[in-house]
Amino acid sequence: RREPLQLNGTSEPQHPVGDKGGWWRAAVTPVRCSGALLALTVGYSALKALFRMLQSGLGDGSSSGSLPTGGTAPAEVWFWLTLAAGCVSSSGEHVLCRRLLRRAAAAGEGGAAARAGGKQKKSDDPAEAAKKAYLERTGPRQVQSVRAIFAMVKPDWHLMAFAYASLAIAAAGDTSIPFLYGQLIDAIAISRDVGKFQQYMLLLVGTALVTGVFTGFRGSTFIVIGGRFSVRLRQRLFASLLRQ
Repeated sequence: RREPLQLNGTSEPQHPVGDKGGWWRAAVTPVRCSGALLALTVGYSALKALFRMLQSGLGDGSSSGSLPTGGTAPAEVWFWLTLAAGCVSSSGEHVLCRRLLRRAAAAGEGGAAARAGGKQKKSDDPAEAAKKAYLERTGPRQVQSVRAIFAMVKPDWHLMAFAYASLAIAAAGDTSIPFLYGQLIDAIAISRDVGKFQQYMLLLVGTALVTGVFTGFRGSTFIVIGGRFSVRLRQRLFASLLRQ
C-alpha cells in the first residue's frame, strides 16, 4: 500500500539509504557554497595583488615589471581599495548567510516540536485514529501505469501488430519518395533516358500509392485501438465506483 499523504509532515528532505545522489546533497550546503565563494574571492584578490606588484615593481626605477612606476591605470589607491572592498563584501555575505541559516534552523526546530505536540494530541483522538485507518484501508494501490495500460490493450494485440506493420511500411515509403524524385530528375535532365524515366515514374507512383494506403491503415487502426481502450477504461472506472 502507498502511504497516505502527510500534510503536516516535516519539510526536511529524507534521503533513502540507497540514494546514489545523497552524498552530494549532504556535501553541498549553502554555508559551504558561501565559504567556497569567499575563498575564491580572497584567492583571486591575492593573485591579482601579487601580479600587480610584480608588474609595477618597487617604485625606485629598478623594476623589471611592465607597468611604469607612476601614473598607472587604474590608480594605485583605487586598485587596492577595490580589492579590499571585494574581500570585505564577500566576508560580510558569508557571515550573513551563516546567521540567516542558523535562524531558519532554529525556527524549523521550533515548528517541528510544535507539530510533534499536535500529532501527539491528534493520536489520542479516537476519531482521528478511525479516519487514519479508513484512509489506509481505502487508499489507492501502487499500480504500474505502463503495465496496466498494456494489460488493457492486450486483447487488441493483433490490431497493434497490424498498426505497427503499417507504420513501418508507411515510413519506408516516405523515405523512398525523395530518392525516387532524385532518380527521376537525373533520368530526364542528365542522362535523358526515356526508359529509366518511365521506370522511375511508375515506381514513384506505386510507392506514393502504397504509402498513402498504409498511412490510412495506420491512423485508422490506432483510432480503433484508442476507442476500445477508452471503453475498457471507462468500464473499469464505473465498476470501481459501484464497488465503493
